[in-house]
Amino acid sequence: MLEYVADMELATLQIREFHVLSGEVRPSGPYISTAYAKELGHASAFVVVEPVGTADDALVEQAIDVLTRSFQRQNLSLTGAILRCLQAMQDGLLDWNRVSLRDQRAGLGVSCLVVRGSEAYLAQTGPALAYMKTGATFRRFISDSDKPPLGFVDAVDPVLSRHTLTAGDVVVLASSSLSYRGNDEISTALSLPPDEAMHRLQTLAVGPSPCAVLLIAMPTSQLPRRFE
Repeated sequence: MLEYVADMELATLQIREFHVLSGEVRPSGPYISTAYAKELGHASAFVVVEPVGTADDALVEQAIDVLTRSFQRQNLSLTGAILRCLQAMQDGLLDWNRVSLRDQRAGLGVSCLVVRGSEAYLAQTGPALAYMKTGATFRRFISDSDKPPLGFVDAVDPVLSRHTLTAGDVVVLASSSLSYRGNDEISTALSLPPDEAMHRLQTLAVGPSPCAVLLIAMPTSQLPRRFE
């Protein structure tokens, strides 16, 4: 459990995460990361990646570190920051694949949520899955089949969407293995308080396939404001 505070003047975002590895629920793992950029208007980035091909945990850790360090240096627009961070991750994967045999190439599917105040952008490419509960509205976001994983093409071109988050809204970034669960099951889980929601999501996610789940819940009583 993590209470994520980017600045003391901001209301607290409630962050919960878990991994399912070898059929067991673990509180942490290699496929989730968070980052903070003060010079980007006190923006926060939340990332879930999904290995493709031969990408192992060491390569995943290296790629996430590149994205995190890149985000911390951003100071322009949110969309520009997202694209530059994904491109930095992409460049590292391409370098790896240039010296690898074709059947040993590695890639990553990515869901990246950047939040600044009530403003949020979701970027996805490769196998990527996200859910959003805003008020009474529930939505599922999954990257298009023609959006290849990072590392498999030269140009970064994610599915990018803008959202306004309000009190009590919830966003979940997850591995695509969770997609076999029905929307009604996920929606019901996201209607619960964060701790209960995560317990329910753990029950839904347990299975033979690795799964990472990151929940970001807006505060119910006060909204973070955007710093100008």
